[in-house]
Amino acid sequence: MAAARHLLAAVVLWAAFSSAASFTDPSDAIGMWELYRTLELPWQLSGWTSMGGDPCGGDGELGSWRGVFCKDSCVVAINISGLGVRGWLGPELLKLHSLKELNLAANKFEGNIPPSLPYLHSLKYLNLSFNNLSGIIGDVFVNMESLVTIYLQHNDFTGSVILLADLPLVALNIENNHFSGYVPGTFEFIPELRIDGNHFQPVPKPNEVLYSWSSLMMGRDTSSSNNNSIKPGRVSKRKSLAKTSKNLVPAKQFLAVDILAATRNFNEECLIGEGITGRVYRGDFPAGQLLAIKKISMIDLSLSEQDELMDILWNMSRLKHPNISSLVGYCVEFGHCALLYEYAENGSLDDLLFSSATRSRGLSWKARMKIALGVAYALE
Repeated sequence: MAAARHLLAAVVLWAAFSSAASFTDPSDAIGMWELYRTLELPWQLSGWTSMGGDPCGGDGELGSWRGVFCKDSCVVAINISGLGVRGWLGPELLKLHSLKELNLAANKFEGNIPPSLPYLHSLKYLNLSFNNLSGIIGDVFVNMESLVTIYLQHNDFTGSVILLADLPLVALNIENNHFSGYVPGTFEFIPELRIDGNHFQPVPKPNEVLYSWSSLMMGRDTSSSNNNSIKPGRVSKRKSLAKTSKNLVPAKQFLAVDILAATRNFNEECLIGEGITGRVYRGDFPAGQLLAIKKISMIDLSLSEQDELMDILWNMSRLKHPNISSLVGYCVEFGHCALLYEYAENGSLDDLLFSSATRSRGLSWKARMKIALGVAYALE
């Protein structure tokens, strides 16, 4: 029975292609038919067909597909902007492997960003502006390394744009949406950038910094003169710290704005733990980097405790052991210290030993010895 169905499908496809010029790449042709059916055969798309048409093999005006452009047998561009087309975009775009330009602006499309977009590895230009699209954009664009132009203005998109930070963009317009959080620092290098009309949080100005990492280590007070949070006596204290802490911590220095963006301003949804010294959050950075971030309030610490913390930081950065999560980086700005560690996907030893899933299972003597030795080696 299954063989008969497969044979029938093959016959239908053969009939479809044989009835047309069969010039278009089969994958592209099927993708265009499916797209037309998904959009419920809108009258505005003259020349389009739901089966049997040949997008790249049209003969004159009668056979051409409106807004479809080909190179040889491949569909390389679709421009149906301003036609008032309605509908949702689904997986049918997956089949358009050679598509370089997609312009659906000024229509009435609804729903989320098409999940099939990441598979369009050749796409360079994307225009979804002036529609009714919504939802978060998430990591849809992360691996689209050919994409240089994105227009998403005048929709209802929400959430963070941090995962757009590493794209090689020359033009980005996300005006008049509902994006929030912090604007990635790399956006300043995009030649054509428009971000107004969203809910972004302002990036703190340099004169609002209580003390930067360099001021802590080298004894320079970089705060504004009218900031009463730092007492004059702290300057000399920081000079002695430069000697006792040997040198700058040999770990990557992260910017506060990037940490705030990665944790969505330390959103409760990103909270993964809490200890005596502070809360731990999950941080999603560009290029898929996932880190655990411990946030420590420096304002609540005395001067001696701050000095001690700096020395602990220096020692921690030198620890390299398979049983200890490595310190990847740090940030000391705006009255807070953030420590960034490797993210433990499986949780900590405490999680494994005392979670409800493992609490009822007894550990063998061999397993107990292995854990004890591992902890001992880590402490050593």
